[in-house]
Amino acid sequence: MLRIDPDRMRTDFEQLAAMGGTADGGIARTTFSEAHFEARAWFLERGRAAGLETHVDSAANHSLRLPAGDRSARTLLLGSHLDSVRRGGRYDGALGVLCALEVLRAVQDAGLALPVALEAIDFTDEEGTLVGELGSWALTGELSAEILAAPRGGRDLLVSELARVGLTEEGLLAARRDPSTLAGFLELHIEQGPVLERAGTDIGIVTGIIGSSSFQVVFEGDARHAGTTPMEARRDAALGAAGFVLGVRETVTRDFPAVSPPSVTSRSSLARSTSFRDGRACAWNAARSTRKSSTPWSSRSPSAPAPRLQHTGWRSSYDASAAGSPPRRTSACGQRSNSRPALSA
Repeated sequence: MLRIDPDRMRTDFEQLAAMGGTADGGIARTTFSEAHFEARAWFLERGRAAGLETHVDSAANHSLRLPAGDRSARTLLLGSHLDSVRRGGRYDGALGVLCALEVLRAVQDAGLALPVALEAIDFTDEEGTLVGELGSWALTGELSAEILAAPRGGRDLLVSELARVGLTEEGLLAARRDPSTLAGFLELHIEQGPVLERAGTDIGIVTGIIGSSSFQVVFEGDARHAGTTPMEARRDAALGAAGFVLGVRETVTRDFPAVSPPSVTSRSSLARSTSFRDGRACAWNAARSTRKSSTPWSSRSPSAPAPRLQHTGWRSSYDASAAGSPPRRTSACGQRSNSRPALSA
């Protein structure tokens, strides 16, 4: 049985976790931050130290490669991502990249001759500081000009960051790999949930990828003085948003059991004050499911289009009515939301 070197992997993990590490044991390693650059350079250096080939493609995906005896053999990709959200976990993404690195070193140390080349890959911007799944979309050829035109982090940020790090949109779109050269892709990832632990199971096999669609809703009320405005005369935007947050969860859990519990958050868009009621509030809703037919948006109308693998959507503005009355839609305008389809194995 082939075994890894646990001490070596533990040492690597602790070194990586210190790059962008936070006081509470988490990670702040957003795309193209100083900590992200440090982690990626460290990853390539660890590969060189092990005698592995290194490569950075035109989408800035970083790779270590253990070639097969036959240089024309297909490649099995292993890996994940080293970037994080602003307050991320130290195992998210990093575990998959380090496990991939350790697999390559263990195979090499054992002198095994495999019929495929092995490649440990760190994808660019998987977490979405700029686009989300940027490197993997580029590699698979799913990245498009339409996605780049409406990125998750905003168009201006994407343009400025690409220029700062020496990347181009043309290069991103040219990073596609020929599927015939790839044997497959395997990613080990922390569950980030309690299911396996509750079941007493060490590892699970993914059978589907949850698709998601997110929407921003703006509630418009009246900004009035809290001390002189009676309750029945108030039009509190935050009250309408709060009702929406509760209603979405109740509706989804009751009528759409196949959909994951929705992520719904709200906040007032004005500065908080004990003597002044805000006139505007925003709420964000993200629905997720592995079954396209079970999502709330697809059940509204048989002819409604399914979520597409691109950034599309809208923002709706609502009037937060007086207490006890439902909010009334007043206007709608273009606004990006993030949508991606569900996939099943």
